[in-house]
Amino acid sequence: MTEETKASLKRNQMEMILAYSNYKVLVVAFLFSFGVCKGQSEYDSLKKYSYLLIGAEWKPKTLTEQPNELNLHPLGYGTGFFVRWNDSLLFITAYHVLTTFDVYKGIKPDSKIDYWLIRYRDTLNVVHAHAVSIFTLKDMGIPYFFLNSPDIFILNLTGYFNIAKINSIEQFFIQKPVRKKTKEKIISYGYPADSLSKYSSLANYNDFVEPSLYEGKIGDSNNIEPSLRNLNIDSMYLTITPNQAQGTSGAPVFKEVTSKRKKWIEFVGVQSGSNSFYKASFVVKKEELFKRINQPSVKSKK
Repeated sequence: MTEETKASLKRNQMEMILAYSNYKVLVVAFLFSFGVCKGQSEYDSLKKYSYLLIGAEWKPKTLTEQPNELNLHPLGYGTGFFVRWNDSLLFITAYHVLTTFDVYKGIKPDSKIDYWLIRYRDTLNVVHAHAVSIFTLKDMGIPYFFLNSPDIFILNLTGYFNIAKINSIEQFFIQKPVRKKTKEKIISYGYPADSLSKYSSLANYNDFVEPSLYEGKIGDSNNIEPSLRNLNIDSMYLTITPNQAQGTSGAPVFKEVTSKRKKWIEFVGVQSGSNSFYKASFVVKKEELFKRINQPSVKSKK
């Protein structure tokens, strides 16, 4: 065998090895991308609008110590979302979450929560927690019953998130005219308490804590809870089935509308209470939220 022939065989062998290596890379890349897609939902783009709320008890060791991740101890969880309205940045959640009042019984429980922490990312994707003191909220007086006023709380946080990566939902404040033959699905992302209870320290709340997807439908309160028939609950609340998990209160609730092969997403309201026995949840209607957003006390910067 001549030297030229040997060199040619060696070149061909190297080309085969390189081709095989590239093939393995392509196969691995394909399998990886397939694995990622397999675990994703078609509604994943909505999860970024739901923000984790962490209720914490403040236990300072000294009188001068400020709240931090070492002296704030998690006790409860909730969900909230942002709305940009005119020149204001508003944070929305359920009233019973932020105040710790039980609006379904109309009582004020003895809660140890002193702060609610809003978990968010800055423009560099670093996780932070904005602390909201509820010392004054606890002393607001007698809590109301949920049928007397909607279970929503609005915080004006304009100016507090200047370097934050905030996703707000006002683009979904739409209501397109539809034909009678339409399909509607309820979609919501929240933070179930069961999936968060394993975290004993605020230092553990990092990037992998993500909201869970809820899929359901609009139900009929009269068919779910007979005692609600004379309470006019439908004037302020939507009934959805099945029930949402504890910890998802305050989450933004959307519906996917399908009409004549077209699909779009609309905001429908704020997640409130849930009843596991009747397998249903109540959602404050968006109209009730809009009424309160337009109040002068909300528009002014706090």
